[in-house]
Amino acid sequence: MIDYYLLSRFEPSLTDKLGLFVQAEFVNGFTTDTEKKNTFVQRIRIGLKTMSWQYGIGSDFTESEND
Repeated sequence: MIDYYLLSRFEPSLTDKLGLFVQAEFVNGFTTDTEKKNTFVQRIRIGLKTMSWQYGIGSDFTESEND
């Protein structure tokens, strides 16, 4: 199995105490065995950040397929 992982975050300030939080995460597993399945996971998050707390909405997408 060969894994490919990418995590990207963007956290701009809106005010002195409030910021925006945007995150995209991609985890892909490519099999080296023809009988096993490739797996792909994408996670998207967006919300607000106050001090050390982050809250908002998100979604996870998972797909598994043969090569």
